[in-house]
Amino acid sequence: MLFTTKLSSQFSETQLPGEPYSDLIFDKHMATYDKILCHSLYSNLESETTVIIQTKAYLPFGVNGVTYDLGNSTFLIQLAHQSKNIDRWWTLLHEWAHVYQFDLGKLEEPVNGPIKWMGLPNDFSKPWSERPWELDADSIANNLWDVHLSYINKPEGRPRR
Repeated sequence: MLFTTKLSSQFSETQLPGEPYSDLIFDKHMATYDKILCHSLYSNLESETTVIIQTKAYLPFGVNGVTYDLGNSTFLIQLAHQSKNIDRWWTLLHEWAHVYQFDLGKLEEPVNGPIKWMGLPNDFSKPWSERPWELDADSIANNLWDVHLSYINKPEGRPRR
């Protein structure tokens, strides 16, 4: 969305803050660098998508992030508080990987039914290390780290194998 301002009888176009990422929504707690990283990740999406990111979410013990498909190409990423930047960035990249999986149709979260990976039903009864969508998300997060954060060492034990 552009608007025009009059300056000394001349018109110039000015971009509003946040554009062209008007469908990327952060809460007030998100760190500036994290927002910049998200803008870059958002540009990789294949379709018109809305991504809402909530930091300092209250998640179950041991869960650092969750991504939900809210329908209509809208996704919610919830992140638990993590004190170390590298751990937070890894979780952020991993959750963005789930957004990409949803966007590409690899991961589906039907309202009434089991989660689907590559069109096949799956469930959360499998251990994390056996969930193909989680392993794929770690692989994507690893690649995203190499592209966006290569100058920083990855958190210990990442990607998980």
